Amino acid sequence: MPANDGFNGSVLTFGGDIVGKLRDFSWDDDAGEVDVTSLDNVVHVSVGGIPAIECTAEIVGVSDLGTGSTNGVLNIDWNDGSSTTSTATFRVSKASISGSLDSEMTTSITFMPTTS
Repeated sequence: MPANDGFNGSVLTFGGDIVGKLRDFSWDDDAGEVDVTSLDNVVHVSVGGIPAIECTAEIVGVSDLGTGSTNGVLNIDWNDGSSTTSTATFRVSKASISGSLDSEMTTSITFMPTTS
């Protein structure tokens, strides 16, 4: 798929329901660092923390998918006929709708993993 049109016509689904045409998508997997320095250490010592996964999708149009929507598998049907499906279930942690004069309305939805 060409890098300049990867999202054109791609569709996001959540829990098997179509959310909308994808405009933007980001995936963040940040474990951070945990300081485990003791009084005996001569330098700060740290270990990797527990990963905090978060992804944000922006779709064209208005979606009624809001916070409280839970336990859905994320799937993207790409414009080249392929698809990407999450192995975990997610919940909606944030949703916002925006737009401006003479431009399209968009919905930005942030997803975080759930335990089941």
